[in-house]
Amino acid sequence: AKMASEVVFSVVPKPSSSLRLSPATLAFDASRLGDTATRQLRLKNPTSNAAVAYKLRTTHPGLFRVKQSEGLLRPGESREVVITMKPLKTLE
Repeated sequence: AKMASEVVFSVVPKPSSSLRLSPATLAFDASRLGDTATRQLRLKNPTSNAAVAYKLRTTHPGLFRVKQSEGLLRPGESREVVITMKPLKTLE
């Protein structure tokens, strides 16, 4: 099995979305295989007059879990979403 120093979770919003994401990339330490790691992603609706719906999906559901993966942000509202990297025995 190939070992890497980190696993990266990248967030790419739809081009038409006004949603702001911070940070756009979350790095997880892959040298701690077997451990669960969590990172927080901040979603913000910068508009002053429109609600923004969001739905976060991962291309690796066996590796990552997204808590509060969908919702609605009112104008000016922010929300923290938790991204969890599930424990692995090896990284392939």
